[in-house]
Amino acid sequence: AMIGSGIFVSPGGIVAAVHGSVGLSMMIWLICGLVAALSALCYCELGASLKASGGDYVNFELAYGNMVAFMYIMTWIFMDVGSGISLQVFSAYFISSFIGTDCKAPDIFIKLVSAWLLIALNCLNSRSVRSVVKLEIFFTIGKFLAMCVIGVAGINFQNAFSSDGIKEVGPGDIALGFYQGLFSYSGWMALNTIAEEITDVAKNLPKASLFSLVIVTIMYLVVNIVLTVEEMISSPAVAVTFANKVLGPMAWIIPLTVCVSTLGNQNGVCLIRGRYPFVAARNGQLPKAIITFHIFAMIHVKYYTPVPALILNTIFGILFIFMGDVNVLINAFGFVGWTIYGLSSASVLVLRYRMPDLPRPYKVTIPFL
Repeated sequence: AMIGSGIFVSPGGIVAAVHGSVGLSMMIWLICGLVAALSALCYCELGASLKASGGDYVNFELAYGNMVAFMYIMTWIFMDVGSGISLQVFSAYFISSFIGTDCKAPDIFIKLVSAWLLIALNCLNSRSVRSVVKLEIFFTIGKFLAMCVIGVAGINFQNAFSSDGIKEVGPGDIALGFYQGLFSYSGWMALNTIAEEITDVAKNLPKASLFSLVIVTIMYLVVNIVLTVEEMISSPAVAVTFANKVLGPMAWIIPLTVCVSTLGNQNGVCLIRGRYPFVAARNGQLPKAIITFHIFAMIHVKYYTPVPALILNTIFGILFIFMGDVNVLINAFGFVGWTIYGLSSASVLVLRYRMPDLPRPYKVTIPFL
């Protein structure tokens, strides 16, 4: 779940934010991985002790009450920033595979392709969950293929730890760099949402979370030492620039695998997000005018999918596609997303105080909180 659109768009954003300081950008990638790992440990305690599927929604409801849980679910329903990011990355890579990176496609064209794709994916999710799950297996293979090809074929340590440009970097620039980097690690909390279904959760959840984060962090660092600073900042599609530079006539492989990766990420997002309005309506946490008719608590009579909820997500997803470019949306996601993750991690201490007798098979060390 972590490897999606972020790694294919964030490298240029981070380097640009820190004024071309490659050493500082690499440090940001490493620290972002560490932050994600420490946050994952907090989520492991929550998942092992609560043993309930639902992720942050369950954490907020138990630690902070129904009001905060309501605000959380409303935030994710009405702020579908992730879809706008993933689909615009897909469109940029898809188009650049035909026109190259020297000529940038008009933004409106990228947004129109993204909107059409969002509609198509939600139509698929409304028709068959089984088909969606099968596609995810294929998409996952594409993600790791893209990472491996980029890392193995193009390693170049030239200026990898250069500090040029670091004097021009201010606190605001570093913050924007962290927004970009942390976005690429989004997905580390996915295992916690299915904690109820994991066998021996106290042992397997921490192992799976930390192992996946170590592997992904290493892969991200390797990918970031492939291109020069100028190439990362100027390229609208970083991986296509790499492919043209290293693979020559086989360059078409990279944009294809990137498209598969981002499409797979968004396919999974549509599957999960479609359940948010459905769960909120079922729990009575949508406005009364909507609850009266139980619109978003309904499922299709034939396919048993939450079609009204998917339609709502499609509408808000399209709005965010047309509201801003990828970097603006990533910065917005960084602030909102990590505020939620921070509150959820803090709920570890709240629940230790409010529910001291709750069995905790796995307990995170206080300094890591």
